[in-house]
Amino acid sequence: MPTPYPAVNDVVGTVLSGAREVLGPDLIGFYLDGSLALGDFDRATSDVDFIAAIARPLSPSAFAALADMHRQLRDSGRPFAAELEGSYIPLPALRRHDPADATFANHERGPEEVLKYKYHHSDWVIHRHIVREHGVTLYGPPPDSLIAPVAPDE
Repeated sequence: MPTPYPAVNDVVGTVLSGAREVLGPDLIGFYLDGSLALGDFDRATSDVDFIAAIARPLSPSAFAALADMHRQLRDSGRPFAAELEGSYIPLPALRRHDPADATFANHERGPEEVLKYKYHHSDWVIHRHIVREHGVTLYGPPPDSLIAPVAPDE
């Protein structure tokens, strides 16, 4: 169990298995981020942050399949299903933030949210740092093998 919260484990397990089914070998890694990685998760207020490392940008059919999977999960009524927040980031962009290559498939928390493309501003280096240094690996190699160190001035 990746976390001490069975309902969270259930939801992230569903996302991971759905991503593996859709992406196959293009799914390189799947990591928990944010409060779950830092140990300050609060069942009443926290979201469930994740980053999926992918080999290449999503094809239109892969994006549509992932969007459908997220929509079905969100609408399932399961605990934390509407609290998921995460991105599918190709390896080169995950390694280091590049403002010229910073638009990725992203899912925000909320009962009406859907998977969509979103620009990741420079504050995403914080997510990269958290995953690199504290991320919970659910699938794939250690995150520090995929993400470059984040300098304090970044």
